[in-house]
Amino acid sequence: MSAVEKNFPEQILKRYVNLLDAFKTFYEQLNLCSNAFEQMSLEAAEGDKDLENKVKLFWNAHLPIMMSVDGCYEYYAIALNDGSVVHGSEPEFEESLVVADSFANFLLKIVAGEIGIS
Repeated sequence: MSAVEKNFPEQILKRYVNLLDAFKTFYEQLNLCSNAFEQMSLEAAEGDKDLENKVKLFWNAHLPIMMSVDGCYEYYAIALNDGSVVHGSEPEFEESLVVADSFANFLLKIVAGEIGIS
C-alpha cells in the first residue's frame, strides 16, 4: 500500500479498487488544504490566544464542503450543531451567514440558481 493509500478512507479503497494514482494524489492534496482558511485566520491572530481559540472553536464546529479562491477567498460549510450550511469569506472567515437550513436545501438552492457556485 502506498503512502497516499494509507491516508485514504478504507471504504473508498474497498469500493473503488481501480482508482488512478493521479486521483489518489489529487485527493491527498485536497485533504492537505481542507483547513487552509483556518490556518490563515490563525496566522492573522498573530499569537493572540483568545482569538486563536475563537478561530479553533469555529472551525471545530464547521465542516468545509466547498472552497473557492476565484475573486475572493470564500467557502461553504456545514454547521455541525444544527446541519445548516453557512457561507463565509475573507477577511473574517469566521463571520459566516446561514444560506440554507440543511445540506439538501443547499443543493436545491444551487439547482434553482439561488446560490451561485464559481
